[in-house]
Amino acid sequence: MNKLILIIILILGIGVNAQGRKEVKEYYEDGKVKSLTIYEGEEKKEFKHFHSNGNLQKTENYKNGKLHGKKHFYALNVYKRRS
Repeated sequence: MNKLILIIILILGIGVNAQGRKEVKEYYEDGKVKSLTIYEGEEKKEFKHFHSNGNLQKTENYKNGKLHGKKHFYALNVYKRRS
């Protein structure tokens, strides 16, 4: 049972900071981030989903646990800006 919990934590990549903000990440098999969900306390605030190439696919914002505003979708072959 303890191994299962550890595996789930490693796969999801859960992190919590001192202000109660929690980030839950899901990963593709190659280690790239598949999704990122941000919570404040128990309330979902933001969700991001990424294409398998690492580019952003979709963003959603939440208020009071419900979708707030528009969903934003991004094309698969959009180039990342280099710094």
